[in-house]
Amino acid sequence: MVQSGRVRLDTPVRELLPADVVVPARDGAQITLEQLARHTSGLPRSPNSVARDLWIVLRGGNPYAMDEQAVLAGLADTALKRRPGQGRGSYSNLGAGLLGIALRRAAGVASYQDLVREAVLVPLGLPDTVVQPRDGQVTRWAQGHGPRRRPVAAWHLIGMAGAGALRSTAPDLLNYLRAQLEPDMTSIGPAIRLTHQLWQPERRNTIGLGWLRTVGPTGAMWWHNGGTGGFRSFAGFSPERRRAVAVLVNDRRGPDIAGFSLLATAP
Repeated sequence: MVQSGRVRLDTPVRELLPADVVVPARDGAQITLEQLARHTSGLPRSPNSVARDLWIVLRGGNPYAMDEQAVLAGLADTALKRRPGQGRGSYSNLGAGLLGIALRRAAGVASYQDLVREAVLVPLGLPDTVVQPRDGQVTRWAQGHGPRRRPVAAWHLIGMAGAGALRSTAPDLLNYLRAQLEPDMTSIGPAIRLTHQLWQPERRNTIGLGWLRTVGPTGAMWWHNGGTGGFRSFAGFSPERRRAVAVLVNDRRGPDIAGFSLLATAP
């Protein structure tokens, strides 16, 4: 959307939201789209307190079970932890969800699925990446597991879709990662390259537009992980080693160690 001129990285997010939405600011600085993507907005990790999120999850619930209206209304009572754009950043699911809402509105589409389909899924050929699985896909949907390996209900992130509503497969994720390694082989190469521009690139651990980057003994590893009720995921790539890794787990065990090991070890 930046490449097409629909938005700018320095567009204040409040310009893309309804006029009555109160977006928090600090020291006169407004939150921009770039700061949401880089997790330097100062927003807290979740719309809820840490204690409330833990209470909900321990009871098998979804702490992000809210619609867009509830997410936007809650911003008025949200305090920023620091001035937007300052410091090393702090990961915010709330910020990622807000970015999805803002970009959907800027694109003039009805849903986050429509936004991602137009911008990413169709150009890269990712048919198995969806918000709501179709009939044929439902039969291939893995069952998630929680404490003591008990089956748990899948989370639906309606109001915070940008924070983790997409469902995918290992082949689709590997095709997405191939596009990160070979952006010029795709129709959206300039946009992909833009996501690789780093905040504070001199640091060993830093962030692009969404991507996290860690420099280890075998070179730079670009990655992202995530988790919802009963599922964990890891996707990463190594430009120097020309390697991409996707790890999907349908329980609460984190896949990060396996993902980093696969990226770093010799063929």
